[in-house]
Formats: sequence, structure tokens, C-alpha cells
Amino acid sequence: MQLFVDELIGAIMQIAIFTAIPFVVWLIAARKKEKFFAHIGLKKPVVQEKGKVGIAIAVAVGVALLELTVLGYLTANGIKMANSDFAGMGIAALPAVLVYAFLRTALWEEIFFRGFLGGWLIKWRGFYVGNTIQAVIFGLVHGVSMFGILGVWVPLAVIAMAGVLGFIMGYLREKSGGSIVPGILVHGLLNVMSSLVIMLAF
Repeated sequence: MQLFVDELIGAIMQIAIFTAIPFVVWLIAARKKEKFFAHIGLKKPVVQEKGKVGIAIAVAVGVALLELTVLGYLTANGIKMANSDFAGMGIAALPAVLVYAFLRTALWEEIFFRGFLGGWLIKWRGFYVGNTIQAVIFGLVHGVSMFGILGVWVPLAVIAMAGVLGFIMGYLREKSGGSIVPGILVHGLLNVMSSLVIMLAF
């Protein structure tokens, strides 16, 4: 129960912090053009090219499965990850995992990286350049702190895989009429998948 409460408090704090930045920018630059939630992509998705979207989701699952090998390596070597608190807890950790997966990570990361940063960069530089820049930043945020601890190759692998997933989530936004909702759902499910491995295997 305490782990669930801790995850919920952490989620609320992270959502508040990483939604405040887009909110301030929206107040200054975009409040006369569109409502805030639409501005950051929290709106009903209108999915286009469903076949391509399905392929993108399949690729995301494949990358996430590959990422599990790195996650397993790190966990087995005692490296603390974001979901390491669930290690060995079994199914009892599931409520906390769901909060972690969808609220503490997927929601705020999609709001900030795809809704705010990606949305701004895509308007500025076009989809491919803007989405690539946000994906690179997303990858760096996930792996750059590992360089002093884990050499070069593991952090580079983490950065590359997170970057690919970040690009795919941006693609889902693009193919959903600017909605980050599909990205939140896919991102959250991938987080659940990795956390289940930690819960049950370590």
C-alpha cells in the first residue's frame, strides 16, 4: 500500500511540474489560438492510416522487448532503475505499477516531450526534423546519466532505444490528429510490460 501511495504522490508532483512549463508557454504564446489541453495534445484522437499506426506500434513493442534485455542486465547487476522498487514483489505490486506506468511516466512524458516539445519543434521545423530532435532529447534524458557508471555501450543502447520509442510516440501523435492519447496508452503498456518482468523475474 505504501508503494502505491508513494507512486501516486510522485506521479502528481511530476505531472504538476512538467505540465506547468507548457502551461506558462501556452499562456504567453498560444492561449488566444487554442485551449490548453488541445495545445498539448490531450484531445480525442482521430487516427489516420491505421495500418501504418499498427506497424509503428509493433515496432515499438519489438524495441521494448529488446530494451528488456538491457533492463534485465542492469537489474541483475544491481543498477537501480525507475521501476526497480517493484523487484521481486510479484502481483502485489500491480496497483503501484499501473500508477507508475501510466501516470508517473507515460502521462507526463507524453505531455512534455510529444505534446509540448515535439509539438513546438514540429511546427518550427516540420515533422521529420522536429520529431527527430524531440526523440534525441528524449533518448538522452533516459541514458546520459549512465555514462559515468556503465561505460559507453550500455548508455548508448539505452539512448538509442529510448530515442526510437520517442520517435514512434511522436509518429503516433502525428497520425492521431495531434493527440497524445494513443502515445500515452502505448507508452504506459510498454512500461507495464517492463515492470512485470521486474516484478516477477527479479
